[in-house]
Amino acid sequence: MINIGIIHNPKAKKLVLDPYFAFVLEYTLGQFGISASPTGEDQLKSILRRFKQYNVPIIAFNGGDGTINFILSALVCIYNEYPKKPLPKLLFLRSGTVNTIPRGCGVKGRPEYILYNAVRKLEEGKPLSTVTRNTIQINGRTGFLWGGGKVANFMRRYYSKDVVSPLHAAKTVIVSIFLALFRPSKFSEEFKSLFAKVYINDDKDPVYDGELSIPFAATIRDVGLGFKPFFLADPEKKQFHFLSFKGFSIWHLIREIPFALFGRPLDTERTLNFPAQKIRLVSPDPIHATFDGDMFPKNEADIKHDQDEYEVEIQLGPQVKIIVI
Repeated sequence: MINIGIIHNPKAKKLVLDPYFAFVLEYTLGQFGISASPTGEDQLKSILRRFKQYNVPIIAFNGGDGTINFILSALVCIYNEYPKKPLPKLLFLRSGTVNTIPRGCGVKGRPEYILYNAVRKLEEGKPLSTVTRNTIQINGRTGFLWGGGKVANFMRRYYSKDVVSPLHAAKTVIVSIFLALFRPSKFSEEFKSLFAKVYINDDKDPVYDGELSIPFAATIRDVGLGFKPFFLADPEKKQFHFLSFKGFSIWHLIREIPFALFGRPLDTERTLNFPAQKIRLVSPDPIHATFDGDMFPKNEADIKHDQDEYEVEIQLGPQVKIIVI
């Protein structure tokens, strides 16, 4: 029986640094599974269909946050064709640059050890521990963490360099804080907010109309460095957490850091902070965002608009079971 199907992303940091790393994983996998390295979305869907025909119960993601989003979106699309079939369990190998999503789901360790421990438990006939997480869906994509406004502009600056790394991310944060403190006009120019109407669930009237400086929609609580701002991302409830500052003040942001660190509610007068199953944002300007670490949408032409308004709808996706070793 095939227990694990690995999908490799050839552009993942671990594989770029070590092109033979995929063979290490395949050797570790042994007789317990198969692997593939798709070169595009059509090939990925073809491979996932084959995995489904073999009833592969575990899909392993050899890549980072963007890889997880790309593969999971295709996987959900395939399984939507068979609504009575449950999604396979997910095994995140943490082989990307930052790995925010695996960390937020409680997955720890190096890629080869994550896979080795999973295979060892299968050999011993022991059950694999899992956690359940909600997902969000936007324009046919499925993931865990969406960010717009200054978040998207921060990520655009981060990706402007050929080399991306945690060190480069730290430098980008430092530059952003410096601009916000000492050159606020330059900061506002480079890191623009999103101005939009916010509709929650199926309400016809917006709950807010104005500046969204740092809007997020998330189904994971922990975003790294101990910060847990999305405390309403409850896997036991069918909801995601929508959070945004209504305006922007670096001093206000600094004051809120302890609350975000311990998963406490932020200042209700300055933030939007609520659970939702659907959020619709309508803006006079194109809505640029990041979805699980990648710019979204990638092409300007894919930004949804109707006459003079641009719109993005974020809705609750399917629940997934993630293996935690």
